[in-house]
Amino acid sequence: LCVGQGTLQYMQDNAQIPTGTPRAVIEQVHEAVQKALATPAMKKMYAETARTASSITPDQFAAFKAAEVQKYQKLAREAGIKAE
Repeated sequence: LCVGQGTLQYMQDNAQIPTGTPRAVIEQVHEAVQKALATPAMKKMYAETARTASSITPDQFAAFKAAEVQKYQKLAREAGIKAE
């Protein structure tokens, strides 16, 4: 979350893995990302860009993503937005 001049912004960086990817591969990617986020270089980069790295499990991310899709589908329906 970034806060500035009366606004609140949410930024997200994530790894998208194709549906059907074996669970063991998902766990390997998650572990590699966790190791990378813990490096001094990544910590420095996040600090210099006023961002905070946080991590959730693959299952938590799947639930978050599903909720976001539902939220924005509802918003689009209510606003009458249709794909062209």
